[in-house]
Parts: sequence; structure tokens; C-alpha cells
Amino acid sequence: MNQAQNNPSQQEILVSDTNDDEIDILGIFQTLGEEKWLLVGLPLIFACITAVISLYLTPMYTARATFVVPDRQSSQAAAVLDQLGGLGGLAGSLSKSPTDMYIAFLQSNTVQDLIITELDLMKYYQTKALEDTRKILSKLVKISTDRKSGLIIIEVEDQSPKGF
Repeated sequence: MNQAQNNPSQQEILVSDTNDDEIDILGIFQTLGEEKWLLVGLPLIFACITAVISLYLTPMYTARATFVVPDRQSSQAAAVLDQLGGLGGLAGSLSKSPTDMYIAFLQSNTVQDLIITELDLMKYYQTKALEDTRKILSKLVKISTDRKSGLIIIEVEDQSPKGF
């Protein structure tokens, strides 16, 4: 008889199941009210910290140039590859693409030296050696390529909007 009292009837199970599906909105608001400092205070503190940090950071300005590289090989290189016959196709496939060659050319010391001399960057960056100016320039200039379109993208960052 003791076991019969411990087993709930089917009607009690159905009633308890329907009561479990209800949402107590007042209970939710009460829980949120108890944690209001955590919910409001923490984001407010982080927003203030972010605002203070952003005021002290130096703004960086970016200039971007995009250009297309012609896909044709030079006429002399094409003539040499034609003379090789079947090996010409193999030699042509082993060489770099024109886009990669232009990027390597733009990153070369010769081009960097010309830019440094033309824009008087040693005076702008207040460096004494050409190598030091090249290091600064290589950190600020990013040369990349868009593989799908074959475009070369050059980006230069500087703290001054007027630039060099």
C-alpha cells in the first residue's frame, strides 16, 4: 500500500508536464533585476575603457593603388621560347607569372631606393642610413595581388594624412 501512494497517477503526470512548459516571466525579470550590475555595468565599463584607449591611439591613414599587369610576355622572351620548340612550353610554365615578377620588382631595393630618393624619405623619417629608411618603408608598404583578377594592390599606411 505504501508503494501505491508513491506512484503518481497518469493524470498527475499530465498535469505536472503541462505546468513545466510554462515560463514564469516575473521570475525571469526578478533574476535579471538581481544581476543588473553585471548586465549593465560590465558592458558600460568595457565601453569606457575602449573609448579611453581609442582616444590615445595614433590614427593611421591608408593610401591604396590598384593596377593591372599585362599578361603578354616580352617579344624577345617569346622569340626565345619559340626557338626551343617543345621545351619552350615547359620553360614558360616553370617561370613566374608576370604578376609575381612585377611584385618582386616593386619590392626590390632599387625601386625602394628610387622612392626614398624621390620623396626624400630619409628626411621625413629622420634616418641617417638608407637601410634604416628601407626597413621603415617595407613595414608601411604592403604589396599584394588579387589572384582571381590579376590586379596588384599597393597599400601605404602613415600617421599623417598628407603623407610624404
